[in-house]
Amino acid sequence: MVKEALNGVSVNAAGYNSNVGDGINMALDAGAAARGLSAMVAHTFKVEGNGNIEGDYEFMELYQATNSVAYVPIIPWVNAQGVRFANEDIVYDRALSSNSVISQGDHAYFLYNEKLLKTLEEKGARAAGMRDKIAMGPMPEITPMDYGWSKLTEIVGKMVDGGYVVKADTIEELAGKLGMDPTNLTKTMERYNKDAQAGVDTLYGKDGKHMYQMSEGPYYAFKVSVNNLCTVGGIRINSGFEVVKNDPENGYTSIPNLYAAGADTGGLYSDHYAHTIEGAAQGWAYNSGRLAGAAATGNALGKSIDLLNQ
Repeated sequence: MVKEALNGVSVNAAGYNSNVGDGINMALDAGAAARGLSAMVAHTFKVEGNGNIEGDYEFMELYQATNSVAYVPIIPWVNAQGVRFANEDIVYDRALSSNSVISQGDHAYFLYNEKLLKTLEEKGARAAGMRDKIAMGPMPEITPMDYGWSKLTEIVGKMVDGGYVVKADTIEELAGKLGMDPTNLTKTMERYNKDAQAGVDTLYGKDGKHMYQMSEGPYYAFKVSVNNLCTVGGIRINSGFEVVKNDPENGYTSIPNLYAAGADTGGLYSDHYAHTIEGAAQGWAYNSGRLAGAAATGNALGKSIDLLNQ
């Protein structure tokens, strides 16, 4: 259902496995109008190979090599055609960054060279030009700024050996291994490196200090896809939380005795969840559920339910 809602784009299901769309489908089968099915809680990135690397490593050593590498704004992101598509500073905003990748298809490639990986391993992200850390949930810093990312190159080497990360000595060779037109990726990196040398992003306006020059190999391409927690839309309702028919010519008349609330209802969001407003879906679930429940109860009992005096 998610793939259909995103016009064929695949994302990783990272929410509850029980979320299979039963409520939405029940309403649609009853003739409900759909609204906002493409609105997603597209939440974080998944690096190919995450969870597949074995060895005697600390948690953060593995995490940094198989996760944190996707949250460094100083690298270029390119799509499957080898074209850069975003200001990578948006990595600080989960909604913007994840939706930017979805706009390019199933995945993107985040590019490194060996020099950058070694700088991160030996000195941390600040030494490579990154200006501010990134946190993730309860972890206040997943991109260590002022100390080295222990065993980073060793673990990345295992990712290369496992076929999860693609390594090449030149940009042309990298493009060939990724199935890209070498001309596209070469032009992309020539412009990126020229801008990095000048300290200005002439394409997307990224912070000039985040334009890290990668003029020498070996190069590494990390395949990155998007994690999706759930949809935040699907069913059209009216102001009384009644599910409405798919009859726009009549102004969406209500379906008797059918109500909806929470993340199954469309209209609260545009095309993605507003991650800058933490808990928005939870607050909406609580309050819309209470209001819809009162409306459904009042309908069943044939009387008005006064929530203010309960």
